Amino acid sequence: MRADSPLPAFQDGHRRLEELLLDHQEALVALDFDAASEALAAYRAELEVHMVVEEELVIPAFEELGVEIRGGGAHYYRLEHEKLGELLTGIEGELAELRGRGASRAREVIPLLKRELSFEHVMEHHETRENYALYPTLAERLSPAAQDALWRAMQERAQRARDAQGAAR
Repeated sequence: MRADSPLPAFQDGHRRLEELLLDHQEALVALDFDAASEALAAYRAELEVHMVVEEELVIPAFEELGVEIRGGGAHYYRLEHEKLGELLTGIEGELAELRGRGASRAREVIPLLKRELSFEHVMEHHETRENYALYPTLAERLSPAAQDALWRAMQERAQRARDAQGAAR
């Protein structure tokens, strides 16, 4: 991988996502369902930005390379994005149910935490696939100019997605 490739910087978004999920889980364990819901909404928003950038720019750029990588095909990333969205929707529903009934004991959140662990496993698997196939392949196969252009497009698309989220609120 090119040492000065800008593409791995996009993966820093995964660390931001991890922090947002931890914020949610800390609030959940504290039975602060308002804060847990707020943090989970922030997580969802950031995950959606990350996924739209990958779906619209990164994965198509990868597909254009025509590279066949065992277990690293473009369709895997899309399927994982879909699975992550479905799992997150289930988590949001369960959190809303806990919040709605005013759960007041820590043991009442354990099933949700277990569900979130399954979500985290899928996310970790997805992230590993990106870190070992998607982004390294782009960094190795795209010219420096193409990487820079892709990076600029990714940043612009992420900003438009965030702006759209802000306008929707």
